[in-house]
Amino acid sequence: MKAFVEPSSIIAIAGFILASILYIKRFSPAFLVTIVVLTIVGILAGLVSLSPSIFEIPSFATSLIPVFPTAFRAYVELIALAFPVAFSLFLVEFFDGIGTISGLATKAGLIDGRGRPVNIGRALYTDASATVAGALMGTTTTVIYIESASGIEAGGRTGLTALVTGLLFLLFLPVAPLAAAIPGFATAPVLILVGLMFMSVIRKIDLEDLTEAIPSFMAIIAIPLTYSIATGIGLAFITYTLVKLLSGRLSDITPATIVITAVFIIYFLMLPALH
Repeated sequence: MKAFVEPSSIIAIAGFILASILYIKRFSPAFLVTIVVLTIVGILAGLVSLSPSIFEIPSFATSLIPVFPTAFRAYVELIALAFPVAFSLFLVEFFDGIGTISGLATKAGLIDGRGRPVNIGRALYTDASATVAGALMGTTTTVIYIESASGIEAGGRTGLTALVTGLLFLLFLPVAPLAAAIPGFATAPVLILVGLMFMSVIRKIDLEDLTEAIPSFMAIIAIPLTYSIATGIGLAFITYTLVKLLSGRLSDITPATIVITAVFIIYFLMLPALH
């Protein structure tokens, strides 16, 4: 008879309790310890398959750098033909970055008097540069990661935290197979708690003003349901514009809001063709 609850789910629930207790006790490496412990439990339970080799030289087989000078024209033509796809990727990357930066900056207390993240321009330039560099090196899209909230919670507030994290990523490239062996049920409890950290900013939403609360709620439910920060933000913008328009609150709709709403409408209309 098949078990009612999968063993991996049981381990994840136990891990959530462990991570919660360590987090409440303000144990700095709480999340790292939880991931390591659950991975070891998974190995002992036969739920994790380890690679025969722990070390592996990074492959740049899909990198464009070695052949870029001789194939520049072909790349330009490809970009022209694939503009709709490039536009959709740009939109997702940009608003994923905006959403992530805003959430992390709010959590870190790096918000100016107007409610904007401090030095957001620099953060976006860094994110865009990493995206371009990563694509040229043959990797998937590199973006600002929401899991940075765990570093912020541990006390990280400056660029030094990001530099150390990046350096550690670089040093651990040769042991990528070991990192790849970490199962989803080991990281799930940590990601759930990271999501909990961001729930604290909900108190800043004016729930008495439904024209503000409804679009905010749309973003909150759409992001996890669509697995996309950009999609959640887009649906929230469209909802915000429609709610304000139909409520007669035209003065609340700025030109920038109209432009962003229009861009997202075009993006959502293009999605069926892109798939």
